[in-house]
Amino acid sequence: MGYKTPNKMFIPFINSAMDPGDGTTYAIVNYYTAKATTTNRAITLPCDGRITAVALRWDCGTVGSNEAVEYYIRKNNTTDYTISTTVDQSASSQVVLSNLNIPFVAGDYFWIKNVNPAWVTNPLQVRESGIILFECD
Repeated sequence: MGYKTPNKMFIPFINSAMDPGDGTTYAIVNYYTAKATTTNRAITLPCDGRITAVALRWDCGTVGSNEAVEYYIRKNNTTDYTISTTVDQSASSQVVLSNLNIPFVAGDYFWIKNVNPAWVTNPLQVRESGIILFECD
């Protein structure tokens, strides 16, 4: 699932290059293709704890117009925690949040939720990757 130090797990996530659709929501986890469905897309956590940091990077093969793309941590398919609502995929960039405190209990699950706008010009060959820091209690 990830890399573990005594009370911390570093959980990587990545998707292969994709051409995101207008108004489409994708689930991104540690698989290689982002999916418009969450079936089998979640990471289940083995202990009580919290997500304390997220680093998210995106690279575009062909940049799009500058509408905002939204990223969230989707917990138990019920609650969204904001990573960013202003990601501009007209360039490659990254977001790093180190002040998170998203609580989980053993058996909870999550994925990265990506919500795309209706672009004037869609980006192409978008690759998204990053790492999540989960700290066990």
